[in-house]
Amino acid sequence: AEKATLWQVLPPAVAEEEAAERSTRRFIAQTPQGYLIFMDPNGLLAMDPHAAHERILFEEICRSFADGIPSQQLAFPQELPAAIAPEAVSYQEDLARMGFRLEMAEANASFRLMTVPVLRGGAHLSPLELLRSTLRGLAEEPDLLKRDREIWWRWARTACRDAVKLGQLFTAQGAERLLEKLEGCEQGYSCPHGRPTVIALSDSRLHHWFERA
Repeated sequence: AEKATLWQVLPPAVAEEEAAERSTRRFIAQTPQGYLIFMDPNGLLAMDPHAAHERILFEEICRSFADGIPSQQLAFPQELPAAIAPEAVSYQEDLARMGFRLEMAEANASFRLMTVPVLRGGAHLSPLELLRSTLRGLAEEPDLLKRDREIWWRWARTACRDAVKLGQLFTAQGAERLLEKLEGCEQGYSCPHGRPTVIALSDSRLHHWFERA
C-alpha cells in the first residue's frame, strides 16, 4: 500500500493531495519553546524536532538490520561486570548471532566483550549498555520468532536518546532537512513512543476559523 503523507494522517489536517513538491516547503521560524514552523502548499506545519528525530533514528536503525546485523571489533575489549557475566555467557550463542562476541581471559577466567553490533542512524550507545539492553530482550521474549524484533525495538528505543533536544537551535537548512527525512519515514506522524511529530494546520481550516470559508 502507498505510504500516507503527513497531510493525510495528521490531525487536524484534511485528507487532500499535496499541491506542490516537498521542495516548496519553507522554514518560517522556531518558537521560543523550540518548535519548528513551516510554510507548506496546504497551510502550516508545526514540528516537535525531538519527536521527529526520534522517529527518524528509530526507522534508520530498524532498516539497518534488514539484511543481517553487522558487527565491529572493539578497539579496547571490555571486561564483563560480575552482575551480567553469568547471564551473558548463558546466552553466548544468541549474542553471537546478534553481533556480540565474548572471549575468556586466560589470566583470571573472566569474560571480555570483543565485538558489538553496528547501529546505523547516528546512535551512540556504549558497548555494555547495548549488551544489557540485548540481555533484557533475550530474557523477556521467549518466542524465538519474535525475539529479534524485540531486541531491535529495544536498541532503537534506547538509541532515541541521541535525538536532538527540544530547544536546540536550527538553521533553515537544518530544519527543512529534518522535515524531508521525516516525510521519508514509514510512520512519520508519531515518534516511537506514540507522541505526534508534526501538527498540520490547513489553509481551509484557517479560512474557516477566520470565517473566510
